[in-house]
Amino acid sequence: MLGIASFAQNTYTLSTYTSTYTELTNATPVNIIEEGEGEHWDDPLFFIDLDFGFPIGGSTYNSLIQFGDGAAFLIGNINYEDTTLTSSIVHFFGMLDDFVDGADAPESLASEITHNTTGDIGNRITKIEYKDAAFYEEVYGMEPSAENRMNFQLWFYENDGIMEVHFGESNITDPALVFYENPGPSMMIATDIDFEDENEGLSWAGLVIGNPATPTLLQGNFDIIEDGSLNGIPESGRVYRFSPSGSVGIANAETPAFSIYPTLVQNQIWVKDPVPTNAVYRIIDIAGKQVKTGSLTGNNPLDASDLNAGLYIFSIDGMANAVKFVKE
Repeated sequence: MLGIASFAQNTYTLSTYTSTYTELTNATPVNIIEEGEGEHWDDPLFFIDLDFGFPIGGSTYNSLIQFGDGAAFLIGNINYEDTTLTSSIVHFFGMLDDFVDGADAPESLASEITHNTTGDIGNRITKIEYKDAAFYEEVYGMEPSAENRMNFQLWFYENDGIMEVHFGESNITDPALVFYENPGPSMMIATDIDFEDENEGLSWAGLVIGNPATPTLLQGNFDIIEDGSLNGIPESGRVYRFSPSGSVGIANAETPAFSIYPTLVQNQIWVKDPVPTNAVYRIIDIAGKQVKTGSLTGNNPLDASDLNAGLYIFSIDGMANAVKFVKE
């Protein structure tokens, strides 16, 4: 999606709670610069000017830009000229699923994107609402329609730089169609992105996976399509909060990583490279469900004989990366 290189890693923690979903009032429609290929918006490009400096990565910024698929925002000193975005280091937050305007499907209602800012100085929140958002694969598929719809908001807090995703009512009849064959939506946060780097690696990033009520933040390097999503549709009123946990390390420092062998597993997994004593490991299936967890003990192998055949993700708490393996 973006070329991303490693710099100082400003990390986040994930929590979830429920709160009544309320549509925005006195909201302003976004000013879309580019609509995409259809008559209505698809991959819309638009800026949102903030009424405050939003803190992230050790700096504050006064605007957000929606760029590319989904409902995802870049945060940083971004320039736009002649349909080209340029920047140095930016940050990323939002939804990864490919939302489009439902009005591009025959006899279908439009999808709306609006925003407003609430609260007093020092405690303001900018809220961006996607109302009745439709999905690319359905609207522009072989039999165009827009039956699958989702309502949600992204919140940016002036105080502490917290970011949230708030889910409203959804009508998802075919999750596999609209979520890239995943069972639920995907949310990601990433910091210190080198926007102009041609490599396709990730610096620190977090991908939300697992049970919508008890999710996991998968951290490290991963494929944003293949490495999972929520394994269901969040209920109306479900909120996912991303709170800054501070900077770890300094610029160009390498966060500890690990590797495993073999990656084509029959019964046992061995962890290579030094890891913390009693470090907690997690094994997650392709649907984002945690299927096994425990503590590493010395140089002893992990038993994988009870896993079903398939693709899995192996991670260690406090380590930078996550590793794929296949159970035979």
